[in-house]
Amino acid sequence: MKAGLISLAKTVAAEYSRDRIRMNVVAAGAVATTASGNTEPETDEIPLGRLARASEVAECVAYLASDAASYITGQALTIDGGASVRGPFG
Repeated sequence: MKAGLISLAKTVAAEYSRDRIRMNVVAAGAVATTASGNTEPETDEIPLGRLARASEVAECVAYLASDAASYITGQALTIDGGASVRGPFG
């Protein structure tokens, strides 16, 4: 599913950039929320040692929607505390 969304973002960016329409994807990792049951923020599974706060993800989304990111389109922003750089073998 994530690969499909990234591909969609790139396609929309390529087709609609001239109309000043930007499309990006936010790929969030584990987030500490009561709804998900992930309420223990500390974890050794993530290089930064904790889960994300929902507000941290929201701030990244707000940035991408702002004029400060007006030259960013067709990108995937991974917000996972470094989990994706660790690789599958830790």
